[in-house]
Amino acid sequence: MSEAQNINTVRRYFDGCNSGRLEDLLPTLAIDVVHYFLPDQFPPIRGAEHLARYWSEFKQVLNPIRAIDQVIAQDDRVVSEWSVIFRPPVPHGAS
Repeated sequence: MSEAQNINTVRRYFDGCNSGRLEDLLPTLAIDVVHYFLPDQFPPIRGAEHLARYWSEFKQVLNPIRAIDQVIAQDDRVVSEWSVIFRPPVPHGAS
């Protein structure tokens, strides 16, 4: 793939995260994808189906909005700087 195609895949991934739709997310993920979180107290998510379902549920629960702030590519590597805004759920009984 060209650098432009790779950047487009990253943009489609973020669009899929924003939609929460599996059919948007799955085509952007490698079957054997591993997603790591910081802090590392959260275990990595392994596999395209598992990760797509995770982001779909995340979208339903917290309704995040993601944005790519910058994206660059060289050969088969893409690096993005991004932001996400979400509202943590209010515990039951809290005001």
